[in-house]
Amino acid sequence: MASKTVVVTGASRGLGLALTTRLLADGFAVIATRRSPSPELTALAEKYAKLTLIEVEFERPAEAARLLAKAVGDSPLDLLINNAAILLKDESLGSLDIGNIRKVFDVNTFAPVLVSQALLPALGKASNPKIVNISSDSGIIGGVRSFNGLYTYKASKAALNMFSRVMRLELKERGVDVLAVHPGWMRTDMGGADATLSPDDAAKAILEAIKTYPDSGGGFINWQGEEMEW
Repeated sequence: MASKTVVVTGASRGLGLALTTRLLADGFAVIATRRSPSPELTALAEKYAKLTLIEVEFERPAEAARLLAKAVGDSPLDLLINNAAILLKDESLGSLDIGNIRKVFDVNTFAPVLVSQALLPALGKASNPKIVNISSDSGIIGGVRSFNGLYTYKASKAALNMFSRVMRLELKERGVDVLAVHPGWMRTDMGGADATLSPDDAAKAILEAIKTYPDSGGGFINWQGEEMEW
């Protein structure tokens, strides 16, 4: 029996690397993206024959979608985890730059949408396919009560949440489940050393949460499987 196949974007480090490691250990075939060669993923590829590595630049989302569709080919795809994201710190209204805004939206919002679109035929061939968009509680508009400079990150995640919500409503009729997941405050380059959650613990919890999440749910959860407000 063929292994189930998963695509994980942004797998070089942090949550993406932790998700890839756990999925491989559980017997999945994983197609993982990276921007450039990374020793951690190279070591995993030497250990697991079921790992396929491709170099993708999500600042060019249409090209990224094309490359991933080519990598998946005609095979069924059971799970797509849109994890790749970037964050620009210390933004103020006066410092906002249209080029940086486009860059963040290309990676955080447009790439997950275009990749999902490109891989929809492959997802449609699987028995219980899922799209998981790694979002953030920073994208909850009502939850923003103080200024911390993350203009573009918050806006891009709010837009990703809306895309996720609408995708869930549309694709439910086609048998494809769509979830947005807040992964928690993790000790990564993005989250910082003071964060409370390790990427491995977050990955373990997220994989369990998406496996047991009911079809009747709203579609936005945290890493523990608890419902979030959009």
